[in-house]
Amino acid sequence: MPLSRPRKLAARVAVGGTAVLLLATTAAAASLRLHDPRLDLADAAIEKAEALLQSTSCDELNDKNAKECEKAVARALADLSSARVEIAAAQAAQDEGATASAPQ
Repeated sequence: MPLSRPRKLAARVAVGGTAVLLLATTAAAASLRLHDPRLDLADAAIEKAEALLQSTSCDELNDKNAKECEKAVARALADLSSARVEIAAAQAAQDEGATASAPQ
């Protein structure tokens, strides 16, 4: 059974409204990330490295070597954590710069 004229119009309005909503949502999401996407990739790589280091086991070594291994892993984790902080600062700086220079 074919739709009546008002129902066709309502269906078109619903589809059009949905399309506009999707476009607006996509534009809003895109505007939230103005920094270089490679910074996101670098952060993800560091997060993976942290997970790998946290799962590292130094238990199979003798006591002296195990302690050295644990210290080295702890230092590496601290350095990676510091690197993630610096990446976040770079992202924020790029986002602020892009927002400040964007026409309003």
